[in-house]
Amino acid sequence: MKLKALTILILFCGYSVKAQIIEKPIDYYADYETNRSSRINNDTLVTTIPFFDDFSDHKEGFKKELWYNYENVNLDKNAGSNIPSLGAVRLDGTKAGGIAYSNANIDGYADVITSNIIDLSIVPLNQRDSTYLGFYFQKKGLGEIPDNEDSLIVQMLSQNMIWHNVLGFSGADINEIDTFIYASVKIPDSLFHEKFMFRFINYGNLSGPYDVWNIDYVTLMSSQDGMEGDYPDRTLVSTPKNLFEGYFSYPLDHIKKDLPSNSAPNGVFGKNLSSSIRVVEYGMNILDAKSGSLIETLQQQIVKDTLFSQLGQKLYYSVQAKPASKITDYISAYEGDSLFLEGFFYSQPDDFFVEGSLDYRINDTTSIIYPFIDYYAYDDHSPENGAETIGSGSQVAIQYVIDQPDTLTAIDIYFLGRPGQLVVPYISKDLGNNKNSRSDAVRLPIDGSPARYKIDPILIEDTVYIGFQKFIDAGIPVGLDKDIDSGDKLFYNIDGFWIKNSNITGSIMIRPVFGKIDIITGINDKLKNEVSIYPIPSKGSIKLTENVYNWSIYNINGQFISGNDEYKKGNEIILQNATEGIYIFQGFDNNNNPIKLKFIIQ
Repeated sequence: MKLKALTILILFCGYSVKAQIIEKPIDYYADYETNRSSRINNDTLVTTIPFFDDFSDHKEGFKKELWYNYENVNLDKNAGSNIPSLGAVRLDGTKAGGIAYSNANIDGYADVITSNIIDLSIVPLNQRDSTYLGFYFQKKGLGEIPDNEDSLIVQMLSQNMIWHNVLGFSGADINEIDTFIYASVKIPDSLFHEKFMFRFINYGNLSGPYDVWNIDYVTLMSSQDGMEGDYPDRTLVSTPKNLFEGYFSYPLDHIKKDLPSNSAPNGVFGKNLSSSIRVVEYGMNILDAKSGSLIETLQQQIVKDTLFSQLGQKLYYSVQAKPASKITDYISAYEGDSLFLEGFFYSQPDDFFVEGSLDYRINDTTSIIYPFIDYYAYDDHSPENGAETIGSGSQVAIQYVIDQPDTLTAIDIYFLGRPGQLVVPYISKDLGNNKNSRSDAVRLPIDGSPARYKIDPILIEDTVYIGFQKFIDAGIPVGLDKDIDSGDKLFYNIDGFWIKNSNITGSIMIRPVFGKIDIITGINDKLKNEVSIYPIPSKGSIKLTENVYNWSIYNINGQFISGNDEYKKGNEIILQNATEGIYIFQGFDNNNNPIKLKFIIQ
């Protein structure tokens, strides 16, 4: 079995291998908090068929009306490659928080996801021969490949409460690693009882995020659709890209001084889960993410020029660049310190897409948030993998080119692991002549959260390289966004030589911060206000010391948890089913000053 996971490895010939750069699955990093949900504490819920979950509302976590046991399972928008719809489940050798099931390099049963009780006794006799459990599954995807002896198992619960294997796939059975495969199994006659349940289990290495199986689009219905995998559904399988050319995020005061004339070309991918010929219309709007007000229509609703004509077909819905005057006028007139715009993409197939109680339209929209605050970013703020250098003294740097002189005051780095380790932030205007600046050594956050590191102010007039140097042989991982590629801006220092990346695809999550700011250095720091959160740590509810308006709470992945227009001093905010980890509270105080606070739930 595997002692380590390597999906990309770069070795530089001509030098001794004292350092190297690798890319690993996000679950490899035990201290990175993924979107994991807690076990349901109340009695198991009872549901009926049709049962349908494509995990497209992954930001909200698992649906407690459908799933009973999922406490150690990862749910993410990009839990696989070439997914049937946005959002999928990943089974591997780690439990909640990315912690391995075992410190020993052994095999065993690992992750489990179990349905709620489903009353199958009410299924009419004449429909039982066409009642199927169907799902898409994938071996490896973006993770580590299962060995031949590893497996994905489907079990069903009998009336006498015994779990029976009904379907299974070994690593040797499946050759495809980048494709989701449809599978179905007829419900045996003996299992049509009132306390039916089903579950997925993986068998593999228990010592880390190895032997990965992904699951998506799970259905249980009395229909031939469940047997054939032919559903009246056209899904969206990616999110919009950059709003403007160059960067995903800009400092608000920078973009106000140099407003783009056009939006960037954009678009998303759609997938056909039907064998029927279909016409699809689509469009894209830009909204104010806080108020929801429409700013601009980047794409009026139009008919896709290519028809969906076969099952599994994937098409690109393109949005052409267009004059951005409405967007830039809105940005220019905005008076706050930070602005969040939303790119909202929608598709509208030519049929109604509602079949009985199933609404197949739930996966017909997707959106992304564009932050304009005080930093530049290539990445879309959501890491799919991690990247790290191996070898003591190794360095990593990413290039940024700005259009106007300004003072670099801090560096944001999205570390995924190694809390408490020492690193030295690195700044250079020219890698070639080794003229650089290093700040004092700093420690990675103990809580494992993204960090902002203050540096001695440096005037940047055009080009800057930012990154860090480490002093341990083991890797110190940084988030890697696989949706947007800026790999040609990434550099590594191997044995004293800077080398331009040519192998890793994606955007490493290191960002330059400009202008006069207050540096967030720990839990419950605040920006220009006297508001604070208590208690810290929290057990699932918080209070604030002052009134707050237009507030919202996000986890450290940027996923929305809760929010409202107004908060009254001393009231309790209860975060139901919130997992342990770091959370961000944002809002405005009585003087309309922005608030950004961190708190812990444990």
